[in-house]
Amino acid sequence: SRPTIPPIYNGINPHTPNLTILHTNPPIFSIPSFLSPEECDLLITTAHGSFTPAPVVGKDSGQLTPSRTSTTCYLAREDVPGYVDRISHLTGKPVEHCELPQVGRYYPSQQYRSHYDAFDLDDVDGRRFAENGGQRVVTVLVYLNDLAVGRGGCTAFPRLKTSSGEVLRVRPERGKAIVFFPASVDGLLDTAALHAAEPALDTKYVSQVWIRQGEYKGVPTKRLASVHGGNVNGSGNVNVNVNGLEHYEAQRPHAHYPQQGTLPAATPTLVGSVVPSPSPLVNQNHPMPQQQPYPPQYHRTQ
Repeated sequence: SRPTIPPIYNGINPHTPNLTILHTNPPIFSIPSFLSPEECDLLITTAHGSFTPAPVVGKDSGQLTPSRTSTTCYLAREDVPGYVDRISHLTGKPVEHCELPQVGRYYPSQQYRSHYDAFDLDDVDGRRFAENGGQRVVTVLVYLNDLAVGRGGCTAFPRLKTSSGEVLRVRPERGKAIVFFPASVDGLLDTAALHAAEPALDTKYVSQVWIRQGEYKGVPTKRLASVHGGNVNGSGNVNVNVNGLEHYEAQRPHAHYPQQGTLPAATPTLVGSVVPSPSPLVNQNHPMPQQQPYPPQYHRTQ
């Protein structure tokens, strides 16, 4: 059996405006207004017309299952430089470690049942997917539209509780980001980070960027040919091989592999030269920690 080890998670920039702690062990953060309403709308517009059924990729790579009924579009990092750069500043990981930014659409009643974002490197399928950048160590989930109280669509963490003893749920609010860590920096899957996208009564749009231990390379669903005034005037569609290394939401659990990044330079826009982003989220006089140890009472035995 493995020894009891206090996990060390990837860092998060403590100077991020409006940073809120939703849960301590394991750490989950919330950032209201991480994206502006205009930026949220632009991501939805950019992905429009290119949504495809979202597979659960793992042992049965590329298969569509009832556990995940949403549709998705993967964008090129080069087409949304300000977005991935903002995430890089938030997490201290290089842009090259970010997977392709995903825009997901959930029609009413669609869902993604409880799952892990990281994977088991003791498993042959997990090792194969880890060949492209290693383990997933950070999840950044941004809500692109509002869902009213009582309309469903929350992100639920069934193994985590609030101070009142209820299951931790996060309701979609346009522009709000949540950040959690599907695995520790050494690649060990955190089973406490099990989560689900609950069905909603209204259409829900989200964007996710998963961050790996190392450099990630993928094929986008869509490339932008030109962007003017916030409207996508042309695009080229690329066939995505979901059996390859582009997408992976693991259904099973642990691992080993560390690698750390450096803080990248800022870029001024979200998409092309359309929407100016806020001032850099990082105070350059206060370097971002590359790893952030959290309270040691959160132990895991594998």
